[in-house]
Amino acid sequence: MNIPDIEFTRIRSLRPGGQRDGYEQFICEQVAQESPAADAKFVSLSAFHPASRR
Repeated sequence: MNIPDIEFTRIRSLRPGGQRDGYEQFICEQVAQESPAADAKFVSLSAFHPASRR
């Protein structure tokens, strides 16, 4: 995975989960650019975060 240099303090807030959800979305977008292994399973942690259920 080719991830660019990231200035983590500049990741914007997203939804009630704030900057944590913004980071989660960023990582999901990065992962989506890669071809998964045949037996790979990706689970977004935001599905388990109480703030994301609002």
